[in-house]
Amino acid sequence: MENRRQTYRHPFEPKEVLRAELRRSEDDPVLACEVLDLSLGGVRVRLRKQVGPLNVGDAFVIRLLGRGAPAPVQLNLSIPSQIVFVAQYDKEWHCGLRFLPSADVRVNDHVEQTLSRFLLAEQRRRKEAANRRSYTGHG
Repeated sequence: MENRRQTYRHPFEPKEVLRAELRRSEDDPVLACEVLDLSLGGVRVRLRKQVGPLNVGDAFVIRLLGRGAPAPVQLNLSIPSQIVFVAQYDKEWHCGLRFLPSADVRVNDHVEQTLSRFLLAEQRRRKEAANRRSYTGHG
């Protein structure tokens, strides 16, 4: 299968997922979800509860919140996005969302810089943890 990704996609281990929220509009309920993987161009999330139908092409604003552990991080970043795939697995849904650009170049730059710094820090944290495990002989 051809890899069509233009940017690095960072997968999260189950114990280190980020919290996020999806919202169609201010009048709609917030859908709590977990980030399974993240890139500069989009995100894959898991929803344990679905409120209304989710369809490819639907527009949402995703708010990346962060996590408490193992390495606390707070993002609080809201990004317009569009669903590019939806799949149901038993009692949960996985959605792929593509980030949509803003008309304001400064907003786009802020989102890209914030995500870039976060993804680099996550790669560094994961590499350091792997090095500690290999150094101490724990796997």
